[in-house]
Amino acid sequence: MLIQLNYTYKRFIKTNCDLHSMKYLQPLSLFLLKNLKKYLNFILIKNYQLHLFLNSDSILNVIYFLKNSIYIFCNQLLDITVVDRIEFLQDGLRWEYVYVLLSTYYNLRIFVRGYIRYYQFLYSIIKLYNSAN
Repeated sequence: MLIQLNYTYKRFIKTNCDLHSMKYLQPLSLFLLKNLKKYLNFILIKNYQLHLFLNSDSILNVIYFLKNSIYIFCNQLLDITVVDRIEFLQDGLRWEYVYVLLSTYYNLRIFVRGYIRYYQFLYSIIKLYNSAN
């Protein structure tokens, strides 16, 4: 099974798949990197899906931007997952959260990921998506 792995870091896109398949994801990842550069750690393009890794407590700002941007328009929240990462215990990053967003207009799935430290909490996005309740 061939996994196509691409990542974006500081405006450089590393890719190992053909450019025809990346026709829409490359400009979109550069658009996200330009507008969310102070919130993003890096962007990963894997199996034609975007994975946004956040570097701080800015989940509300990023989710609000993804929902209301006309170039992305993520109008559905599919899943919220929190994974206990015991292997990151020494770094103080105990839990990883993953929000799965879907843009039905562009047929695009975006995974918003980040880490939670001890005695830290996530802000609720119920005001943005009713399915988060």
